[in-house]
Amino acid sequence: MIWAKQKFAGADYAPYLDRLAELQLANGPICGQFIMVAKKAAAGEGIYFVGVPNQSYLAGFDGFEVIPDSELPTEVDYLLLADISSDEYRFHIKTPGGPTFPH
Repeated sequence: MIWAKQKFAGADYAPYLDRLAELQLANGPICGQFIMVAKKAAAGEGIYFVGVPNQSYLAGFDGFEVIPDSELPTEVDYLLLADISSDEYRFHIKTPGGPTFPH
């Protein structure tokens, strides 16, 4: 699994979410290995993390910085795309007053 991150303001992350969803749909047998989560940053900004099966899937993710697993947060604010039944699912999602997802 390859991980990358980038900071975005507002909905500037949306084209990358669309791209990741397209990759997930086009790669059914490994669809659980395409993940996007985010942590809140400064007002109106977020740090977005994408996970893909290998480096070649990061083509088209301009500006994303590849990071080691050790830099991944364990708790995130948003789950944008994931197969939560996948073995690759590893995040605790902050859900004030709501359920927590398995991790």
